[in-house]
Amino acid sequence: MDKGKILQKAKEKGLLTKPERELTDREIYGFIFLPGFSTKDKVTEFSGRGVGMDVVNKNIEEIGGTVYVDSIYGVGTTVSIKIPLTLCV
Repeated sequence: MDKGKILQKAKEKGLLTKPERELTDREIYGFIFLPGFSTKDKVTEFSGRGVGMDVVNKNIEEIGGTVYVDSIYGVGTTVSIKIPLTLCV
């Protein structure tokens, strides 16, 4: 994931709640979970509408879990989902 592009889109949308230099990587990647957030410049039938990741995050949080994203641009991305042990089967 392109952290710079995510941060730029977040700035354009006025989503920063503290100075850019104080944001952690996890906070920057967390912007992808906001409703309507997309880094696509052009909307297609398959992407760019900014729907999907917010629903994932909302559903995981509803059961008491959390979702974290760690990424190294050009190498790979890890999405970690932690759910309460009582919900594991």
